Amino acid sequence: MKRLLALLVGLFLLVATANNFISAESPKERLDKQTLVILDSQATLIVKDFEERLCKMSDEEMLKEGLTKEEIKKVKIFCSLPKERKKEIILNKLITAEVERKRICSLSKFITSQVSPMSSSDTYSCNYQLPRRVIHATGIPTHSKLGAIPCSWNKPGSSSSCKVEKGVACLWGCTNVDPKLGWSSNYKYFPNLESFKQEVTSKGYHKTARYAAYGAYGRDFTRGIGYGYRYEARYSPSTHMGYVEGPEPNPEANWYGYIHNFWPTLVYIWHERC
Repeated sequence: MKRLLALLVGLFLLVATANNFISAESPKERLDKQTLVILDSQATLIVKDFEERLCKMSDEEMLKEGLTKEEIKKVKIFCSLPKERKKEIILNKLITAEVERKRICSLSKFITSQVSPMSSSDTYSCNYQLPRRVIHATGIPTHSKLGAIPCSWNKPGSSSSCKVEKGVACLWGCTNVDPKLGWSSNYKYFPNLESFKQEVTSKGYHKTARYAAYGAYGRDFTRGIGYGYRYEARYSPSTHMGYVEGPEPNPEANWYGYIHNFWPTLVYIWHERC
C-alpha cells in the first residue's frame, strides 16, 4: 500500500510539473474567424514539426542547442503528450503572439526592463512589458556568445535598434554573412534555385518550415546555431541571387526559445519590426 501511495504521489507531482511547464494562457481577446483558421493551420504544421523533428532529437543534440539536463526532462514531458494536447498548447501560444502583435502595431512606444548580462554565461533575461502583460524571457544569448561581434545591420527601413542586445522585443539580430558559407558578401549569384539549394544544404542548412518562411517557402533556408538563433539564406528567382544574414531569432519551432519563453511571441514581434 505504501509503495502504491508513493507511486501515486510521484505521478501527481509529475503531472503538476508538466502542467506548470506547458500551461498556455489563452488571451481574452477574440480574433476574427479567418485569423483563427490560419493560426489553427499553423499550429498543425508546428506540432508536426515538433513530432517529426524536435521530439526526435537526442539528449546530446539538445545539450548542443543550449538546454540543460533539467530542461531536457521538460522537453520529454511535452513530447509524451497526445497530439491534440500539443496542438492546444501551441495554438494558445500562437493566439497570444497574434494578439500581442496587433497591440504593438498601435503603440508608439515600447516599455522594457532588462536584467544585465551575466558574464559567466553570456546570456541575459528580459521583461518585455506590454499594456496588459509582461513576458519574462530568460537565457537570451549575447552577441559574443554567438560570435556576432561586430553585428552589422543593413536593412533599409528597419531601425538599427534591431541589432541592439535587449533591443526590439528584448531580442537582437544581425545581417552578418554566415562564415560557414564563406561568401565574400551577403549576395551571391546562382543560375537556378537547385544550385543555390545544393550549396547551402551542403553547409548545414535545411528548407525553412512553411509556417516560418514568410511566403518564401522552398526558397528560404535555415541553419540553426543553438540558443534559439539561426542564419537565414534565401534565393530570388527574379535576380538569381542568393542572400544570407544572421544571427537572428529563429522563427522555426526550437526547444531553447520555447523553454526560455521567447519563442514564438517575442521572436514573431522581432521579425514583425525587423
